[in-house]
Amino acid sequence: MAVENKFAYFVDRSGRQVTVGTLKDIEQMDLGRGQIYYCDSEQALLQGVKEYYHKECIITLRSPMNNFKENLSR
Repeated sequence: MAVENKFAYFVDRSGRQVTVGTLKDIEQMDLGRGQIYYCDSEQALLQGVKEYYHKECIITLRSPMNNFKENLSR
């Protein structure tokens, strides 16, 4: 059985702004230039975004994910 990506995050070209959300929400956005990273779980999403959080990048949540916000700051 193939793993299905449920979440994604977009990093802009400067590497200073990250947009996080469900796969559907991220792919519906007109994001311009940058890179989309796909994740199969919220935990994988958290691990991918954490390095940007520690670099004090701007992180925007496109989808409501209360647990993600709480866990990111730990």
